[in-house]
Amino acid sequence: MESVPPAGPAPAAGATPAPLHVGRRLVGPGQPVFVIAEIGVNHNGDPDLAFRLVEA
Repeated sequence: MESVPPAGPAPAAGATPAPLHVGRRLVGPGQPVFVIAEIGVNHNGDPDLAFRLVEA
């Protein structure tokens, strides 16, 4: 899994954020909904366990 660089400062209130890539997906205004599941710290810092939890 590739890391995503910090996006920088938050846009001004009411501003439309620019689309960005998450992997091969384009995420942002006018794009299909992209859902990210949050599993907290149940993965104990282990990326392999985190992937298995998301796949379950």
